[in-house]
Amino acid sequence: MASEYTGSQTTGVSRGRILAVVLIYAMFAAVWILLSDRLLELLFSNPEQVIQISMFKGWFFILITSLLLYGLLKRWFEGGEAEQPPVPAASLNLKLSVTVLVTTIVSFVLIGIAMSFKHYQEDEAVRLSAVAEQNARQIADWLAERQSDAEYLQTSAFVAEQYRQWQAIGPQGSGDRLLARLKQLCKSQGPNGISLLGADNARVWGSEKAPATLASAVLEAAVTVRQTGRILRLDPYRDAADRVLLDYLVPLTGPDKTKPVPVVVMHIDLAQWLFPILENWPLLSTSGESLLVRRSGEQVLYLNDLRHRPDAAAKLRVPLNRAGLLAAQILRGEVKPGSTMVGIDYRGIPSLAVADAVKGTDWYLVAKMDSAEVNAKAMNDMVWVGLVGVLALFVVAAGYYLLRQKQQLDAARFVQQNQSERLRALSLLGEIADSSDDAIFAKDLQGRYILFNRAAGAYVGKTAEEVLGCDDRAIFPKDQAEMLMAFGQRVITENRTIIEEEVLDTLDGERVFLATKGPLHDARGQVVGIFGISRDITTRVSVAQALKQQSETLRKQNQELERCNRAMVGRELDMIKLKRTVNELSSRLGQAPPFNLDFADAPDLAGLQQDAAGASKR
Repeated sequence: MASEYTGSQTTGVSRGRILAVVLIYAMFAAVWILLSDRLLELLFSNPEQVIQISMFKGWFFILITSLLLYGLLKRWFEGGEAEQPPVPAASLNLKLSVTVLVTTIVSFVLIGIAMSFKHYQEDEAVRLSAVAEQNARQIADWLAERQSDAEYLQTSAFVAEQYRQWQAIGPQGSGDRLLARLKQLCKSQGPNGISLLGADNARVWGSEKAPATLASAVLEAAVTVRQTGRILRLDPYRDAADRVLLDYLVPLTGPDKTKPVPVVVMHIDLAQWLFPILENWPLLSTSGESLLVRRSGEQVLYLNDLRHRPDAAAKLRVPLNRAGLLAAQILRGEVKPGSTMVGIDYRGIPSLAVADAVKGTDWYLVAKMDSAEVNAKAMNDMVWVGLVGVLALFVVAAGYYLLRQKQQLDAARFVQQNQSERLRALSLLGEIADSSDDAIFAKDLQGRYILFNRAAGAYVGKTAEEVLGCDDRAIFPKDQAEMLMAFGQRVITENRTIIEEEVLDTLDGERVFLATKGPLHDARGQVVGIFGISRDITTRVSVAQALKQQSETLRKQNQELERCNRAMVGRELDMIKLKRTVNELSSRLGQAPPFNLDFADAPDLAGLQQDAAGASKR
């Protein structure tokens, strides 16, 4: 019957194993086909490398699947009828293996996601670097052109001569020609407006789009220009009409360099010339923008209008010491031009940026993009990497489930075999215990009986079914029960076998037992209860007590006889002494001694005399 049961189980398990192998192989192949190309694109950006590696991908797939099939078949089909290892160790090894595998998969997924984000961040950094470099170069070229216009105006002998004649003979003729030339410069060379300052620093003429009132900074710069004789570029500022202007102050030199020279101020409206360059973002982006900044004392001054602050040019100032501010990082010298920066923009939004210096100025062009937009671009790849991880975890979970099912089946067989052996052992133990006249029992850690043989039940008048699961308080009086429970607790605490006598109430009255109690251990050596064997020694104790009483009585009788004997010996010795005295008197009178006392000289009699003397002293 047992043989038929084993064969049926083996057939069922074999089918399950075959299905498990096929399922795992199919899932692995599906994951490989769907995601291997995508992983190659994520790991390698060079198309040539992707092509070269793809050539070996098929061979690698064959190798991996062959090893997978070999491992599964070897693990599940070899030694199917061999004895199984202990279930707890196998379960622990399986859980440990699955834990390591899951940890590895999760680690690779996280690494893949991090690499994907890093890859997109590096790509965006390259694009931002190109934008920053291009815009900085365009601004530098544009400023160089304006500088050339100013130098042309300064070195023009015609303009200086016309101004000298205008001052000498009046505004007619040469004055009209000078103003016409300046108006033509506004139309053809780029300045939106021109102001002409006389030698006394007062404005003598202004074009139509020139500021109605010159800023104090312009007038102060004009004094410096006359003293140095050099062209001066005034950084962007806002005029009375709230326009953002960039001014070039050009001193007009003439043949007589000892006289104060006039100054031509070229007013350039940045909203018409510079801002369009910065607003032209060459990439498709919802947050990309260019920031033109310079240091103004301990503040960051933004020189252009911003996407989210249209009125920021020459007005928005942010403390230079603001932590993480992108513009502050480059102005504080913490990063070099062209390096990637991660921080916050003027709104406090986390951003990625690259800055480049504008040649010939203390300006910096910062090209930035919100980190959320960069991360959003990486989300697609992150989903793919996450899908790979989920499918891999699904494969592991399926494999774990199948292995666990197999393990549970093997464990059931193992438990069934152990239970059969245990039942046989328990049956044999029960027969041995019931055939003994001694009380044999066992208790758990709480003192409840888990074994109670027939002899023990006969002593207390209860069956094993009535006692099992109960403690001593259900069997014995309170004081005896407490004594027995304390004894058992001492055995558990000291973890050793103890032998003591116990006096207990039974159906036959008070009986004396010699109890041997010791600890029960499990497979790990932990104490799980106690066992006990109690032998009825009441008769032996009674006989011992009777013998002890009889011995005491005989001892007392012997002492009395000895005392009487010593008294009689003493009287006899006194008679011998008296006779010896009579013999001595007869000898003195010349008569023969009447008593024969030869026996009195024997050694035994001397010993008796010493004993009698000792007894008399006592």
